[in-house]
Amino acid sequence: VDRIGARMSIFAALLVIGISMVLISRADNYPTVLALFTITGLASGYATIPTMMLVGGWFPRNLRGRATGFVVVGNGFGLILTGKLIPMLTPH
Repeated sequence: VDRIGARMSIFAALLVIGISMVLISRADNYPTVLALFTITGLASGYATIPTMMLVGGWFPRNLRGRATGFVVVGNGFGLILTGKLIPMLTPH
């Protein structure tokens, strides 16, 4: 992250996540899906660390905890939201 920067690291990780998710939708066997989900998970972890670095740099010391909390809550809220939306969208 220090070599290429936080923003470029996040971009690269999100690109890998997007590509692996597209490939998951095209996979036709379990080992392939498992490998691609592993790549997705690793890239998600790689995107989290530089995101926290950016939040730490953007906010003053007394607001960093709250800002980091909002970042983490956003991830959970996104999972909840997709868990509700995907079943509604699947028939269409």
